[in-house]
Amino acid sequence: EQDVLKQVLRLDEFERKVKLRYDGFYVLGFIDTNDTNLTHILDYKTGGEGKEKQYQSDGYTQLPLYALALRQETGLQPSQAHVNFIQRNGKAHLGEVLTVAPVAPQMIPVDISYERLCRVYKETEEIAHEMSEFYLKHKGDKNNIND
Repeated sequence: EQDVLKQVLRLDEFERKVKLRYDGFYVLGFIDTNDTNLTHILDYKTGGEGKEKQYQSDGYTQLPLYALALRQETGLQPSQAHVNFIQRNGKAHLGEVLTVAPVAPQMIPVDISYERLCRVYKETEEIAHEMSEFYLKHKGDKNNIND
């Protein structure tokens, strides 16, 4: 396991707190690691074989949200974003011990283009408003919440 973990990329800063502000709410996050000049952000993920595919899809928005927060807070937009995927063995739900698989960590590039950031910002805002409307509609009605 140590041989694999030594291959994990470490940048300059760890657990940088970011807030992406919207009108009426914000998204809070912690960037796993970034370089000092904020051009590269990196998120660490672990999972079984094949799970890395979810970080290659448009549905993965964590790093775009972090890039948006940095842009909003500092005026700087990172030029690179990656998921550093560490494969593991074992299935926790079956009571198996989780271990690091003897496979090199995979660097998965994440699209943080301006166009993608605009889409993610808008989608997140729409989802938050839908959640708020749902909550307000069903507030106090515990029987309907599970519908």
